[in-house]
Amino acid sequence: MANTLLSIGHSQHPVDIFIDLLKSHGVNYILDVRSTPYLQFAADYNRESIRLVLQGNGIEYAFMGNYFGARPTDSSLYSPNGYLDFEKVANSPKFKKGFDNVEKGVKQGYRIAFMCTEKDPIECHRAILVTNAFYKAGYSIEHIMQDNTIQTQEDIKE
Repeated sequence: MANTLLSIGHSQHPVDIFIDLLKSHGVNYILDVRSTPYLQFAADYNRESIRLVLQGNGIEYAFMGNYFGARPTDSSLYSPNGYLDFEKVANSPKFKKGFDNVEKGVKQGYRIAFMCTEKDPIECHRAILVTNAFYKAGYSIEHIMQDNTIQTQEDIKE
């Protein structure tokens, strides 16, 4: 379905299992929404490493943490007590620019998945902030779970 977007948490899977999960859902473009795409305990998922592995498997990669990350540098996006205000982020010019870029990719026929670290989307900003904004705009959202099942955005909302 053309207006379907996916999400996945790498969950520190062995990279070959992660690639199999993506391929089984026809993903051909990963958008990395981590603010900091480097992990000491999961070096296979550091920005340069995962980009090379994905491209070697016919999957494009783009870092989008500057648009969709959960740790923006703009202090106006935080509440007075220091919490990130997802509503403000979703309405920020940067987020909207990222949103427009994703829509261009969809129109070009890419099967896009947003990638972050957490295995459970309900514990991650990729579902609470990023895919939720696309869901509100009419996209169908499918979260690829660790066991290769799908949870929809509707499932998460419940």
